[in-house]
Amino acid sequence: MNGLVISYVVKLLLRIGKKYYEVVRFDNAHGCPHKDTIDDKGVVVRKTWFESLDSQQGLDMAIKDIKDNYELYIERLKKWLKK
Repeated sequence: MNGLVISYVVKLLLRIGKKYYEVVRFDNAHGCPHKDTIDDKGVVVRKTWFESLDSQQGLDMAIKDIKDNYELYIERLKKWLKK
């Protein structure tokens, strides 16, 4: 089945004890694919825009990025939590 990607959100969540932390989020809100880097307090500390990608390409890239880099993202969050 082929379809057109209209909107998407791909998130990496980390559960520590009973608390969930949103680590990184990719979406195409604001009309453009982008990545939000989120700190241990839930604040977006960096927004990276992918203006050359359409929604399908952004979704595919988001899934691949999290599969390839989830360990690094989790390690970074854990370092922030120790501060």
